[in-house]
Amino acid sequence: MQLKIVQPDVKISGTQLTRLNQTLQMQLGRYTQLIESVNALFEKDVDQFGQKIIRCSIEIALLPKGLASTSTTATAIEDAFYNSISRAKRQIDRQRRGSRGRSLTNTGF
Repeated sequence: MQLKIVQPDVKISGTQLTRLNQTLQMQLGRYTQLIESVNALFEKDVDQFGQKIIRCSIEIALLPKGLASTSTTATAIEDAFYNSISRAKRQIDRQRRGSRGRSLTNTGF
């Protein structure tokens, strides 16, 4: 699982990069066979109240062919990344459940 970070206007320190990699491994570690690459884009933004925020957009390329993408905002880089990775993890779970077929316990009632 390869993490590629793009940060056109956001500075990421070495310790932050280490924490981001740890978060990635903790959240998506069980999907390493399914994940080809993880691309994270960090951008500075301003919310509707004028507060400075960080937007984190993540694209995860899945094997054999698939994509999970999310975008969230937070005031800290680590929080934005964690929220995006958590959403992507739920997307991957839903895609895996959908590809295996419907559960027999789901009768539609």
